[in-house]
Amino acid sequence: MARFDVPTRNVMLHVVPDAPLELADLNALLAPLGMEVRCYRRRAARLAPYQHLDPERCGQRPDEK
Repeated sequence: MARFDVPTRNVMLHVVPDAPLELADLNALLAPLGMEVRCYRRRAARLAPYQHLDPERCGQRPDEK
């Protein structure tokens, strides 16, 4: 299942835990559409509520500036 949030340009995918889906795989699938993933985080959905990723701060915790 996928959720696309157009204003923030975020995509949330629900996949089974053992799905071998990595950043390179996503970019290979999206390349024909002229799209790419710049910020990627994978975790169990039950661990925390969904938070939008900010590509300007990719890799930082939400409380870091």
